Amino acid sequence: MKSNIVKKIILSIFLSAIPMVIFGCGTFGSPLYDEDIAMLAGQKKYPLKIAVIANNFTFTPDKERRLVAYGGQYYVDYSFDVIPACKDFFPRIFDKVDFYDSLSFDVNQYDLIASLIPTSVTDNTKNTEKSVELVFHISVRFRAGQELLWEQNIHSAGTSSYGAYQYEDRTWKTSKNYEWAAKNATRGAFIFLGRYLANHPNEVDQHVNYLASLKQKEIEKNTAPADLIASLKYSDKTSIIPNNTIDAAEQSTITATITNSGKGTAFDVKLNTECDFPCVGFDKVIDIGDILPGESKKLRVKLYGRLDLKDGAAPFLMHCTEKRGFDSEKIKLSIPTAHLEKPDIVIVDYKINDGKTGLAGGNGNGIPENGETIELTAFVKNNGVGRAIKVDLDIASINSGLEVTRKQTEIAQILPGQTMSGKLAFVIPRTYSGGDIRVALKASDVRGASHGVKQLALNLNTIVPVLAYSYNITDRNGNGFVENGETCELEIRVANKGQMEARAVSINVDSADLSFSRNRTELGRLETGSANIPTRFSFAVPRTLEKESVDVKIHLTQAEFPGLTENINVPIKVSRPEFAISH
Repeated sequence: MKSNIVKKIILSIFLSAIPMVIFGCGTFGSPLYDEDIAMLAGQKKYPLKIAVIANNFTFTPDKERRLVAYGGQYYVDYSFDVIPACKDFFPRIFDKVDFYDSLSFDVNQYDLIASLIPTSVTDNTKNTEKSVELVFHISVRFRAGQELLWEQNIHSAGTSSYGAYQYEDRTWKTSKNYEWAAKNATRGAFIFLGRYLANHPNEVDQHVNYLASLKQKEIEKNTAPADLIASLKYSDKTSIIPNNTIDAAEQSTITATITNSGKGTAFDVKLNTECDFPCVGFDKVIDIGDILPGESKKLRVKLYGRLDLKDGAAPFLMHCTEKRGFDSEKIKLSIPTAHLEKPDIVIVDYKINDGKTGLAGGNGNGIPENGETIELTAFVKNNGVGRAIKVDLDIASINSGLEVTRKQTEIAQILPGQTMSGKLAFVIPRTYSGGDIRVALKASDVRGASHGVKQLALNLNTIVPVLAYSYNITDRNGNGFVENGETCELEIRVANKGQMEARAVSINVDSADLSFSRNRTELGRLETGSANIPTRFSFAVPRTLEKESVDVKIHLTQAEFPGLTENINVPIKVSRPEFAISH
């Protein structure tokens, strides 16, 4: 299994790390380098003692691979220091790191030892094109004293390929190529190692956790005893009925204060609670964590009395346990309990308001109609023997297409035998055509002690605005006739004969034979039973018109509902000039 993982890691470094390091340049800590490892920021650091071995190295290319340019020769003898790069990278992943250039230290003092050793260099210099490849052998070992827990060996290659450049003395140098290649190879190793360690969970984590547990045991072994003291306080101030009692269907709390009066840290402290009284719910074990000497920690144990809780007293036994056995003394606490005097909630009646008061908005005829906002008042009675508290009254369901504007309201309390009311509201859209309205109302005690449901069926009266008009024509010369060559006025008065307000009403007039100065006007809204001030449209009758009557189309439009289109016939008195010949 481990060999397969090693193969996958080696394959990963050649498929992902190598392409990323080609053509890198600049010093360590440059923006390019920071960008490559920026994804490690914020990752957890390993709390281990780390040793890093990084060897300096010197490469001298074979003279057969010398660079020849402009008749001159230059031989490379280049040394590269890896340690500064390591000092830049490793503290980003580990808390404490020591650096060495050889195996001249006690390896048993370290949890993780990483070594980066250059193994080969290839100088592929050809004319003015330079290509250099460096290969590192990387070893990562986890230890527990003299025991080797885990070891991983990988290789990282770095390539640098740049055009040759010329110094002022006209000599061509390749030393920078080796530096870039070395930085690429080292950076590729860092990127791989960093990504592997920063991606959790990984194969290393189990060894880190094991080492951490060994260190924790050593810390606990050498720590002075703890002395835990617990104090308890019961409270139901935030409950529905504050009476220093665990009431059925209510919540309350026990506040525990845990103090460590010993000289050593109390490790992995837990609060344990026992109670065998029926129908009382609570958390049996709560983790507190470590408590330092002289430190106190508070926590709350939530108690819940179930609906079938009986009268009596609930005996609690509570104490703290500590990892090394420095437990607190057990404390007894007895809390009274009380059964629930149950209410019985019933929705007994309702009424609707479609006027212009409260939440309503309508014509006030007491009938739900489209275009109205309905205020629905529900009457809720308590037929039980106990109080109904914080009764939630809401619309549980209603026809689709209706808009609920108040879905829920709360009734503070309903005493036994008492009837209280709550108001809800919904809107019936102007264009609603979904038929009669079915509403389900629900009323519930906040404790879940009782609830009532009522189904309502409301008959819907569908109404619409209906447009009508009247008209009158006046002629300029006042003889009562429309004549060719004359300018006249068409006066139109629009009325709403329906049961709903008409909106965005407009008048359009048109004729193939007459010339209107304007064809359209906007009237806006028309209330039920109202009419607009007469609107006048001026038109001219052509002098050459030979017809005895013409048609004028009147088109009334409104938003959301159909309008009205009709033709009116206008008689024309045709006049002709008469010529006489005199001698």
